[in-house]
Amino acid sequence: MKPHNLPAIIIDDLVNFSKVSLLLLALVLLSAFMVLETTYQTHVLKLKEKTLYLENNRLDMTWRNLILESTFLSESSNIESKAIKELHMQYIDPMTERIVLEEQGKLKLNEPQKHS
Repeated sequence: MKPHNLPAIIIDDLVNFSKVSLLLLALVLLSAFMVLETTYQTHVLKLKEKTLYLENNRLDMTWRNLILESTFLSESSNIESKAIKELHMQYIDPMTERIVLEEQGKLKLNEPQKHS
C-alpha cells in the first residue's frame, strides 16, 4: 500500500475541479488586502488633516495677533495726528526745551544748553 500525500491531493482537486472556488478565494484575498490598504491610506490622510488643522489654527492666531497689533499702531498714529491738528501740539526742539527739577522741596529750572 502506497502512502497518500494529502496536501498534494487537495491541491490537485482544487486545480482540476474547483477553478471557480480558487478564483473566488483569490478575489476574497485581494479584496481583504485592498481593505487594509484603504484603511491605511485613510489613517494617513486623517493624520495629515489633523496636522493641517493645527497649522491652520496656529496661523489664524498669528493673523489675529497681527490685526490687533496693526489696530493698536494705527490708533497710536491717530492720537498723534489729533494732538498735532486739533490741539496744536508739536515736537519739542532740544535747543529750546526747559527741564524743571525738584531738589529738596524746591523747584529748579534748567536752561537749555547752547551747542556751538
